[in-house]
Amino acid sequence: QHKSEALINLATEVNKHEELYANLEHKSDQDISLFLSHLKGIGRWSIEYALLRGMGRLDVLPGDDVGIKKNLKNLLELDEIPGYDKIK
Repeated sequence: QHKSEALINLATEVNKHEELYANLEHKSDQDISLFLSHLKGIGRWSIEYALLRGMGRLDVLPGDDVGIKKNLKNLLELDEIPGYDKIK
């Protein structure tokens, strides 16, 4: 339910203020993160995922993604699953 509400809120916000969202791809990762973080239900993972997948920012990795953490542990042959800061 929370995810549905967040998506509806995001769609409503974009629809109301389309001009604010039209040129996001020209902003820095940090500026986009600050801009989107004020939206209810949009957190660090959502923002980093949008930067990576939606905007093609290949230098961004969603450090809270469980699948990424497990795969990095296996790929790098780590003793434990890395935390967010280690992934960054």
